[in-house]
This record gives sequence, structure tokens and C-alpha cells, in this order.
Amino acid sequence: MTASAPDALFDGDTVAVWLAKPNLIFTRVHSAHYTGAQAETFVGPIWSRAREQLKAKRYVWVSDSRAIARYDMRSRLLLTRWSLDHRAELDRILFLVSPQHRMVAAGIRVGCLANAALGIPAFVEASPEALLERHGVRWPGGL
Repeated sequence: MTASAPDALFDGDTVAVWLAKPNLIFTRVHSAHYTGAQAETFVGPIWSRAREQLKAKRYVWVSDSRAIARYDMRSRLLLTRWSLDHRAELDRILFLVSPQHRMVAAGIRVGCLANAALGIPAFVEASPEALLERHGVRWPGGL
């Protein structure tokens, strides 16, 4: 598969975004530390841009978080609040997480369980291949 260039870069090029019709929002975090500022960018400008360009009723967010080795508590709180506020618009959330970053993977899995309890299917996968095999989603930014 040929990688496509991201539609936009944010936060000093540490977050890449691809938007794919009809309703896919792909983000790739390039930094080892996920900050509250990066989460604010997702819940603000990235989410707004996705809704404006895709105009879907429900969205699938796919986050390539494999580079993240640690994250701020503030980022977790912001994303939790965002998912609560927008659960009617979320079809599902898919995270790619490195198996080497066990604490990050554990934290994201807990978040996925909380989202599932709210009716938002959320999953953690270790590879883009798993996205395709289990969820039928092909990553636009290359493997």
C-alpha cells in the first residue's frame, strides 16, 4: 500500500491527521509523551475540521498511538470528557498501541472499557494489519 501524505499536521508536526470519507478520522502521534495540549488540539481543531469536511452523522476515530510511552493525566481527562460529550456522534474508537508501552496500553484499555459502558465501541490493537483484519479499516498513512 502506498502511504498518503496527511491532510494536516498539528502541534509542531507531532500529530498527523487524515480524513477519509465517509466518516473516518485518522490521527498519528509522533511524540513519546502525549500532552494535554495535543489532546486539546484533537477535541478542538481536529474534531471541528473532521465534522466540517466529512459531515457524517457518526464518526470512527482511529488513533495510531504506538509512539506514546507516557501521557499527561490532563490528556486522558480531556478525551474522556470529549467522548462523553460526543458519544451520539461516535460510531467507534480504535487505538493502535505498542505492546512495548504496557502502562499506556493498560490505561487506554481502561478508557475503552469506560467508553464501551457508554455505548461507544472502543478497541486496542497492536498493528495496522489488525485494523484491517478485525475492523475492516485500512490506514491511509502507510504502515
